[in-house]
Parts: sequence; C-alpha cells; structure tokens
Amino acid sequence: AKPQPKHALRDRTQLDEDLFDRALEKLWIHGGALIDSDDSVCRGINTWAPSYEAQVAHRLAQSEQMARFAQSHGCRMVHLIRHFGDEDDPGTLCGLCDACDSTGCVVQTYRTPTSTETVIIKATLESLAKQNDQSVGALHRNEGGAMARHDFEVIVSALLRNGMVSSRPDVFEKDGKAIPFHRLKLTQLGQKANAQTLAAIRVPTKVEAQRKAAGKRKTGSKRKAATQKKGRRSLTTATPSAKSQSVTRARKSMPPASPRTERIDAALRTWRKAEATKKSVPAFRIMSDKVLSGIAASRPENETALLAVHGVGPSLVTKQGAKILEIVRDA
Repeated sequence: AKPQPKHALRDRTQLDEDLFDRALEKLWIHGGALIDSDDSVCRGINTWAPSYEAQVAHRLAQSEQMARFAQSHGCRMVHLIRHFGDEDDPGTLCGLCDACDSTGCVVQTYRTPTSTETVIIKATLESLAKQNDQSVGALHRNEGGAMARHDFEVIVSALLRNGMVSSRPDVFEKDGKAIPFHRLKLTQLGQKANAQTLAAIRVPTKVEAQRKAAGKRKTGSKRKAATQKKGRRSLTTATPSAKSQSVTRARKSMPPASPRTERIDAALRTWRKAEATKKSVPAFRIMSDKVLSGIAASRPENETALLAVHGVGPSLVTKQGAKILEIVRDA
C-alpha cells in the first residue's frame, strides 16, 4: 500500500525486465497500480481486472479477424470492404488477388481435383441446388463424407475461386460468445456445372515439401534445443532465493559504467523526471530504463545513431530526439 521503488519491486518479482515493465504498464493503465514521476509504485484499485480482460478479449478478436482474412476463400478486396462495413458496395471482385486470379500466384500452386474430390464437389453443388444458403459446417457434415474439415475447406476454396459458389459471413452465439462462420450460395456458373467444368476446377495444392523441410529443420535443432532446455530447467527449478542470488551475482559481475556514461545517464534521468512531472505520467512512459541506459552507453551524436539504439523508434526521435541529443552532447 505504501510507495516503493520500481526497481525493488522488479527484483522481488524476479521477472525479466521487459516483461516486468509491460506488466506494470498494463496495471497502471487499468488502475491496478499507481506510479509517480519518481517511478515509485503503490497499489491501485482492486477492480482493474475487468477492463484489462475486456481489452484482452478485444485484441484476441482482432487476431481472429486477421486469421480469418488470411484463411478466407473469396476475393480479398471484397473481404476487406465487408469488414469495414461498406453496405453500398456491390461486391464486385477485384480480379487481382490470389482468390480472383490464381494464375498470378507465386507461392500457392493448383491442381485438378481427385476422383473423390470430384464426387464431393458434385454432391455439394447438388445439395446447394436443393437448399441454397447453407453453412460450410452443414455441407461438410452432409456431403463431406469421411473427409476432414480442413480438406473440405480446400474444396470450398476451389468452388469459390472458380466462381461456382459465393460466400457470406454469418454469426451464431454459443455460451454468450459470437462464433463467426460462412454460408454458401450457388451461382449461375455453379447451376450450369457439368463434367467438363468440374474437370476444369483448380484445387489449391498442399505444400507438403515445405512441411517436410520445416520438419527436417526442427529435427536438426532438437539436440541443441534439448541442451538449452536442460540449462533453463536448472534455473526454473531453482528456489526464489537462489534465483535472486544469481541475479545479484550477474549484476555484480557487470563492468562498471564509465564516468561519462554515468553523467549522461544522470542527465537523462533528470530530464525524464521533469517531463514525467510536467505530463503527470510515470517516468517509464517517457522512456524506459532499458532505452535510457542504451542511449547513455552508446552516446549517439545524431538521429541516425539514436535510432540505432535498441528500443528507440521514429516517434521518440521525432518528438524528443533533438532534446535527447542535446543532453548527451552537454553531458
């Protein structure tokens, strides 16, 4: 409940420095921790968790949307337009993306369907002719036979790419959570499908060679990973006091900073505290300890050198670059 130095709290948690800073920043944003311009930390409100969890859920939903875009079968441009809610767009295909023009693909290759796939393709089109606007899941259960869902999705992709069906997103709720899925409709081209058009369908090829190559790379690095894991296990299973002692020894073994580096470090901390006080934010919001130490150690003379410091981005250089370089130069 009483303010304590941030570095003391970090040492006690025994977390990685970057991980600790990110966790502390999340707590501060949601009110779970109070941090002053001196980077002294005390406990905040106990009701911080709901807003944090809501933000996590929002981020996960965004990730799922990006994954769905990557895994979608139809026109990429139409997918984006629907995502941003343009209701007036007629849904005209762009004709340029991998879904619209498979011949222009560099990574993905295509093949003719197998006899089993042809049977399932025909059954799927016939099912849609009897009852249009069905979900992909229902079609897989009824017409997919023993085919795995992923393999059926490949067939759906082929039908969409070849213009025989169209797709529209839909949502259903389960246990209070919205579950997205897609419905398929038969197009005029799909209604007129015959043996000749079915034989001309192009099905995405599974890139098995890439998977095998990746498997070989993993196998080749297993011994190295096992050795590293043994080393990590000794640290993971160590008692908290042993961990703390190892951290203390590591810090003691670090070479002392030069007087010039110490002067720059002190000057940067004084400026950072003044900026934090002026803006009523924690000092780490102006610049993290790690970035500050990196600047002090590298002593950049221009913006290019400042950008080369790990953790320094264009935004910091644009807003504070001139002042930081002035402090380094004067110190």
